[in-house]
Amino acid sequence: MPLHVVDCLDQERSSLPTEPTGLVERAVFRPEALPVHLPAFRIPAFPYGIYWNGWAADLLRDLIGEDNLELRLVWSTDPDAPVHRNPMSV
Repeated sequence: MPLHVVDCLDQERSSLPTEPTGLVERAVFRPEALPVHLPAFRIPAFPYGIYWNGWAADLLRDLIGEDNLELRLVWSTDPDAPVHRNPMSV
């Protein structure tokens, strides 16, 4: 479980956190504040959610197998990247 809580959410461009969990349905991050050196992190607005950086998610998928882990893109600096419509639901 990641212990790092990083304030990297662009609150003006993201959806408002829902009550009572703080779920952010559409997260937009500030690239300069994104902790790309960390495998995973949490944000203050949504303390129950875990965001994995792409390199760590790819490594995890390679370790446990592609069929055992579904990767969902939450946000990207590439505007054409296919962001998952509901990345935090199970």
